[in-house]
Amino acid sequence: MDAAIRTYIKDDKLISTRRSHIAKCATKLFFGKGYDRVTTREIAEASGMGIGSFYRYVGSKEDVLYLVIEQIMSEYVWTIEKELLSFNELSPTDAIKQAIEKLCQLVDRSPDMVIFAYQEIRKLKPEAQNMILVLDRRITLIFEEIIRKGCNRGEFTVNNIRVTAQLIVSASHLWAVRRGVLRRVCTLDEYINEQISLTLNGISHQSINNYGLDQRKHTVKRHKSL
Repeated sequence: MDAAIRTYIKDDKLISTRRSHIAKCATKLFFGKGYDRVTTREIAEASGMGIGSFYRYVGSKEDVLYLVIEQIMSEYVWTIEKELLSFNELSPTDAIKQAIEKLCQLVDRSPDMVIFAYQEIRKLKPEAQNMILVLDRRITLIFEEIIRKGCNRGEFTVNNIRVTAQLIVSASHLWAVRRGVLRRVCTLDEYINEQISLTLNGISHQSINNYGLDQRKHTVKRHKSL
């Protein structure tokens, strides 16, 4: 998508540098005033460009929005992937604990970015939205890999790995989306511990088997009483 944004410059390195600068300047404006209240002229001025020069690198304000969200997501994905590289040496149970902890800590460091991406992505065209979702998918793939490894080793029992991974990532993002409420009732560490506990209780092989057994016992007892 970045390559599909209109430009009149043929120097790819210069395009990348200028667009990165525009995105950083626009991020401050979007966070401060809101996307809808910021004009392209304000973005150009904040970037130290005339409006004519500005339009040599992007075609519209929506292009800038895409660059901002793409930059946020790329840094986010790169950071979490870098953090999780060492997890291959861990057991799936330990790996998922640390992965949840790292993701929640990353969300806590930049909650405004997470919220902005959630709120504003809908304003992008479908093609641009899909490109952003490809980046988001890389995060869930990390959790899918850990869960699949755990299932293969007999540590986890999961009906739908993709859905489970999405639920884990979404729960981590909730620390940003509902931070006003959550920070009144718990600390970040408490939230992380609770999410890890809920996740492992839901996917660990022993927990699921025990749950199923308890349910069958309950059903048998109820039928006998009838």
